[in-house]
Amino acid sequence: MFMSCMAIRGQSIPLQAIATAGGNGQNSEVAVAWILGEPFVATFSAGNSVLTQGFLQPTLVVTAISGLEGLSESINAYPNPSQDVLIIQMDNNELKDMQYMFFDLNGRLLEKNRLIKTHTAIDMTNYPAGVYLLKITQPDKILKTFEIIKHQN
Repeated sequence: MFMSCMAIRGQSIPLQAIATAGGNGQNSEVAVAWILGEPFVATFSAGNSVLTQGFLQPTLVVTAISGLEGLSESINAYPNPSQDVLIIQMDNNELKDMQYMFFDLNGRLLEKNRLIKTHTAIDMTNYPAGVYLLKITQPDKILKTFEIIKHQN
């Protein structure tokens, strides 16, 4: 009975973090929480699994990580999360010297190919579930970078 009471009590302890500063705020569309100086944060990986420890963990999926300022073309990657096929869509037909590079989180290049159509499909069936990076490039510049999440088939 004592152990049952301890287990129940352990579930009701509020989340707390040791940090030098922090805060949160929100408006009608966005909520932000931040912590400065959290001393016990670590990232561990084994194979294709990554575990990040810490108080604040993301709950939203970020698709576009970065993009070139003033880019006239609209570049999208969908569906994200993906299972079987990832589509790269470009609104501009001028695909001069454009290519995609597909990386795992260890920075290993998994696939590289030229973009020759406004819709390009990447077969994801041979990749394990995990997080990947997709970079759309032209010579000497990265146009856009996406974080792609692959779910198990």
